[in-house]
Amino acid sequence: MKITEESPTRLAFRSGTPFLGDCRCSFDRATGRAVIRRRFFGFPRKTVDVALTDIASVRVATQSGPDNSDVRYPEFVLKSGTCIALTLTMTPDRIVKMVNSFLGLQPPLGAAA
Repeated sequence: MKITEESPTRLAFRSGTPFLGDCRCSFDRATGRAVIRRRFFGFPRKTVDVALTDIASVRVATQSGPDNSDVRYPEFVLKSGTCIALTLTMTPDRIVKMVNSFLGLQPPLGAAA
């Protein structure tokens, strides 16, 4: 993960692996918007543009892999119940902690402090 901008009014970072799957996220208090751009194998996926107030929580989601290993990735949960998964990363806990801190959200239950 690379933080491209971190200020009191804006947070932006890149995560993932180029060509396999990566995302660019920006959270801007001035506009009140969060923009998430994801690519999978180089192909762009639909850009997600939501109001910061629509984000209910940010958590680390776990999914079982093909070899029964756990795959962990950051996931945004909107107040509507929609989940937005980010690409796999080596630092999902760091991303969740950083975004929760920026948005002023409580860490999810069971999350490491």
